[in-house]
Amino acid sequence: MEEEKEIQDYACSFYVGRVPETIFATDESTSLKAEFEAVFRTYGEDVSFNYLRSFGLVKVMYPTLGQAALAQSNLHNHEFKGINFKLKPIKPIILGSRTLEIPKRTMQFLISPPASPPVGWDQTSETSPCVDYTLVTALAKLQLPGSTQELHEGSEDTPSIVIVTPPEEIIPSVLQRDEQLIRMSVLPSCVVQTSRPPLPQHCKYMYTPTAMKKKVLLMGQSGSGKTSMRSIIFANYVARDTSRLQATIDVEHSHIRFLGNLVLHLWDCGGQRAYRDSYFTSQRDSVFKNVEVLIYVFDVESREVEEDMHYYQTCLEAIMQNSPEAQVFCLIHKMDLIPEDQRQVVFASKMSELQKCSLPHKFTGFQTSIWDETLYKAWSEIVRKLVPNIGSLQMHLDSFAGVLDADEILLFEKATFLVIAHSVQHQHNDIHRFEKISNIVKQFKLSCSKLQAQLHSMEVRNSSFAAFIDSFTANTYVMVIISDSSIPSAATLLNIQNARKHFEKLEQFESGFLSSAVGLAG
Repeated sequence: MEEEKEIQDYACSFYVGRVPETIFATDESTSLKAEFEAVFRTYGEDVSFNYLRSFGLVKVMYPTLGQAALAQSNLHNHEFKGINFKLKPIKPIILGSRTLEIPKRTMQFLISPPASPPVGWDQTSETSPCVDYTLVTALAKLQLPGSTQELHEGSEDTPSIVIVTPPEEIIPSVLQRDEQLIRMSVLPSCVVQTSRPPLPQHCKYMYTPTAMKKKVLLMGQSGSGKTSMRSIIFANYVARDTSRLQATIDVEHSHIRFLGNLVLHLWDCGGQRAYRDSYFTSQRDSVFKNVEVLIYVFDVESREVEEDMHYYQTCLEAIMQNSPEAQVFCLIHKMDLIPEDQRQVVFASKMSELQKCSLPHKFTGFQTSIWDETLYKAWSEIVRKLVPNIGSLQMHLDSFAGVLDADEILLFEKATFLVIAHSVQHQHNDIHRFEKISNIVKQFKLSCSKLQAQLHSMEVRNSSFAAFIDSFTANTYVMVIISDSSIPSAATLLNIQNARKHFEKLEQFESGFLSSAVGLAG
């Protein structure tokens, strides 16, 4: 029994640290790799190896637990080429137990009180209309079948009452009551429903379409920069102010309205070890179910590479079990700490290692920093995947660019200034220009708000081009770039004004259609 208990403390796979750096080379280390692998094949011929060069680790996988346990117990601190091995088992997360345990205490969520009404708001009292049903019957007899008759005139706050005479013949009947004969009209079984009259303007906000919620998980080790990037994108922070932010405690929930009808339900999960364990045990179902997007943030200079990779793989396993259709994005963050001439090499190496560790799940990777435009590029691509009508929006934007004879047109989300769609008619050398414009214009917009002013429109013109930034729909800004100097500014601004109504109708139609689809699916 004691031997079985000791074996259960091990796992079938483990990481080997403190190995010679030359073992990761492609040409020079063939014989060195063979000699390295021979040490572990002593305990099992079917062992496999995965060389993680960027992390300085080798993952060793045995087919049976007994072979792995024997190798770990004998080879820990084993000397190889003057260096002692450091072995660390990769223990699977075991949920539950064979024995009956006391139920764990679940987290209690407090329901927030309703929002306070605005100043000067009063409850409107509506009196019930007095309807004489004898008069209704008499009027129904006088009207032709299928005609309408207004009984109660409507006002700004109340609808009118309209009766519709049934198209079928009225069937007479006799009802005996208090020894009097009362002749009545019995309506046919098919009742014609009348449409609701149009609502007053001030009541329309109460009947907005159902919002489309998209659940987004933001995960990573503590200190990787998750809350900082979220605050810059969605809370209008500037990079220098993020140093005041505190570490996230457990899970912070944010409901962010994006493009009017799309709501991002953002879960910012604290990366401390004490909270991570609960994500995969007591909170597993609530955290990983119904996820649309998983964003995992890696600190490029983290010293806990092994632990970070294990946490990422565990998140992937939970996502594949609970939300197999979720999209996964990996952000290699704090790239500003790497010398500029080495960033692309470091990023490519990290992506290569992550591809091996992510199989069979696919992911998209970005290099990011809060100090440049790369953060806007990554989040623009992520949010664009969540916009359901992006194809239709792109098609209309291309047509609009052709009408304007524009070089480029960009569509920005109004609150975050993320690029959600763009149409390029003439190629440009700077591939990061969209994100640079997002960053610059958003900073200018924040400067305007500090002066209690709002950005409505802007025009920049020189000898090479003219750039127009204008408020477009209720949820977007548009930027038009035109290099043809013969086109007057007034013509471009007029075209933008005329297109505004078209894109507003397109946005309303798509939102209404998709909301109806969500309602039917629910």
